[in-house]
Amino acid sequence: MKDQSYSVFPLSDLVKDLGKRRTQEYLGTFRLYKDSDAGFFLSKKALMMEDRDLSRTYLAMDSNDEIMGFISLGIKCLSIPEKSLLSDRMIQDMFIDPKTGVVQAFLLAQIARSESSHHGFGIELINLAMDVFEKA
Repeated sequence: MKDQSYSVFPLSDLVKDLGKRRTQEYLGTFRLYKDSDAGFFLSKKALMMEDRDLSRTYLAMDSNDEIMGFISLGIKCLSIPEKSLLSDRMIQDMFIDPKTGVVQAFLLAQIARSESSHHGFGIELINLAMDVFEKA
């Protein structure tokens, strides 16, 4: 079984430490567990989305600085119709703008684990996302 310990680093911290070019090269080393658009996102879009404040990406890295997985989080605006199936209490808790009927919601935009990460690591990444949402 692989070493299950890892550290979490915001992508913005890597950019500060390595610069954009070296960070982009580093992101290109990520080897996805299964083929998906998440690998393309990390290697081609994550830095641009971070720069434009459209998302925040967090990397889970092992002791050898290999990327074990990542999550990318954002905020999405949702329109809540006046007549919905939501309870009055839930609507009150959601802080819906009374003029527009729009609420801001957290979005788990991307999640992926590497081919070298252990079975079940995806759950750990989801828990990481929930921790970040809770702090926000």
